[in-house]
Amino acid sequence: MSMTVNIAMRGITDLEILLTALHEMGIKTILPNHRHSKRERRLLAYADIYARRVSLVRHQSGEIEMVGDSDWRVMKDARFKQRLHQQYSLESVKKKVMELNYTVASIERIENGAIKLVARAWR
Repeated sequence: MSMTVNIAMRGITDLEILLTALHEMGIKTILPNHRHSKRERRLLAYADIYARRVSLVRHQSGEIEMVGDSDWRVMKDARFKQRLHQQYSLESVKKKVMELNYTVASIERIENGAIKLVARAWR
């Protein structure tokens, strides 16, 4: 028997950046058709991860959580969560770079798993 599990994603608060990160990881997202019940107002989007649908909801802390089935492996997969956090961080930096009127010159994934982003200012 499976249960519903909420997985907090520490530091992930911006839905737009999260959706972009998921897209860049090849994960399809769907925005819900909102109703007005209290529970549905917390629902931000759905993500189809490994052919399973997870809900993305806003926690009281402001962070976004994944809500899914407890017997599903991605809910326990630390590597997936690490990749998601890394992609979210990259998308956050890219957004900030653009806000500061810089351009992203290059993005390189280094052997150790780190990402190197080079930004340039055009003056």
